[in-house]
Order: sequence, then structure tokens, then C-alpha cells
Amino acid sequence: MRDYLAGSDGEIYATLDYVHDAEIEHFFRGEIIDYRLPSELTSLLAEYSEILDGMALSLLDEVEAKIASYHLHLKNAGKSVFNLEIVNKTSLTFFDRYPTAKGFIDRHPGSGL
Repeated sequence: MRDYLAGSDGEIYATLDYVHDAEIEHFFRGEIIDYRLPSELTSLLAEYSEILDGMALSLLDEVEAKIASYHLHLKNAGKSVFNLEIVNKTSLTFFDRYPTAKGFIDRHPGSGL
């Protein structure tokens, strides 16, 4: 599917071509056609990936909350984007619902929304 990654400010951060992963509920994989993420968000996403890779999960909440403040979503599909990981500004993975130990929820638990 072709769509746009957007933020709450109305900015389009990327043009995406993505598909649902048939093996994981609410999980998607795709390619980035046009990358325009702001440098601050790019840095936060890189830090998020490093924390996950290093299994330093105690550091995750603060970075996740900063990323959640962008309210990333798919413009045309009208779905939120969670746990976004980007590799080399060309490929990505994400969930359209926030995964928890008890299932999926519609909002980031620390968003206050």
C-alpha cells in the first residue's frame, strides 16, 4: 500500500510503500520512497533502535514518550504508527496498534490521550 507518514503538525515525513506481515498481528513492513523526517525524530528513532538492540529497556520509556509526542500516523489509512524502526532511511517496520503484554491498545500508554 502506498501512504504517507505524517505527524500531528500536518507535516508529511515520508512516502511509504508497505504491506501487512501475515504472521504478526498489526505489524507492517515496507520501503521508504521519500524520506523527510526531521533530524530530531531521526535521532530519537535511532536511539530507540539502539536501546532495543542493547536490551536496555529501562531507558525506553523516555524515548518512546518523545517519539509518541509526534503522533505519527498513516495519512490516508488514518492509522497510528507505533514502534517505528527505520533502517538506512530506506526500509521500515511498525505496528498500527501499540503492543503490550496483554494485547494491543490504540494509544501509547504514556501519551495521556
